[in-house]
Amino acid sequence: MGTLPASKNLVIENIIMPTPGRAITLNSPTISLAQALKKAGIATTGGQGKHMVREGLIEVNGAVVILPGATLSPGDRFGPKGEEPWVVQA
Repeated sequence: MGTLPASKNLVIENIIMPTPGRAITLNSPTISLAQALKKAGIATTGGQGKHMVREGLIEVNGAVVILPGATLSPGDRFGPKGEEPWVVQA
């Protein structure tokens, strides 16, 4: 068997699978963007996460979001612009 390509994601039959370790697991059906940033360690507090979002520094599913209360669900990708995204897991 060969080795996997040195990419940040695994592609299996055209389905992109996130690299393990860049995910947060939910304890409820959804999470606010600011709280997801805190849970991922991107922000030290929910308040800091809110400021990052309002300043336009955060993307959700490839688009800049400026509402810190935006709701994330399993499968959503989020993180600082230009960085590898985190994935929300159930």
